[in-house]
Amino acid sequence: MLCSIRIGRAAMALTFVVALGHPICLARLASYQREAPDADVRVLIDELATDQRETAKTRLVEIGIRAAPLLIARLRDLTDYVEDPRVAGDNTIKGFYAQHDPVLAATVSPSETAWDALEDCVELLGEMKSEEAVPAIIKSLEVRTQSGREPKLVHEIRALKKIGAPAVPALIDALARAPETARKQAPYGPDERLLQIRMAFALAEIGDPRAIPALEDLIKLEPSFSKGFVAEANAKMRLEQQSK
Repeated sequence: MLCSIRIGRAAMALTFVVALGHPICLARLASYQREAPDADVRVLIDELATDQRETAKTRLVEIGIRAAPLLIARLRDLTDYVEDPRVAGDNTIKGFYAQHDPVLAATVSPSETAWDALEDCVELLGEMKSEEAVPAIIKSLEVRTQSGREPKLVHEIRALKKIGAPAVPALIDALARAPETARKQAPYGPDERLLQIRMAFALAEIGDPRAIPALEDLIKLEPSFSKGFVAEANAKMRLEQQSK
């Protein structure tokens, strides 16, 4: 009888250990599954600079917002790289990878530039509507030197438009600090007026009424903005606000 009780208790203890061990194993498996995508995402982000670029972009879109933190980190690294005056005229992606990962530098496409990879990161973060990416995207917009195709087709503005309302407060701040930003970046960065155009256009594209006071202040400071997209955007936003 005593033997049977002991055997029963042992069986119960074994069952408890197995049952307890099961969630532990599942927790470990879940942990591994969380860690594995990070490694995959890093590989895919590196592939944005190779002939696997389009495939990598498609896969990153499929992964979605989970990929955003690593894309933001890469965007910041690339922004720092292209902002450096020493590489401004020779910003090949090979040069970036030589600093970032010398082993990978041998595999990337010599025809791609750091700006190409940066724009891919911005585009993907816009598709993901990553609110956390807004400061990094605005920083990229602030250091972009070329003024051609301004501003409708600029990748950062298109991404901010997709993110929408969550980007508005940071854009209003960026518009207000445009003079200071331009002074800090001179003589290599865009001038004050170009920065104002970019931030104002992004706000106008989003169409959030919270931007109206900032855009009206801009019109007072720069009369040329009283005609064109800023005035049109203000009028449109006011009408929409009144109709609600």
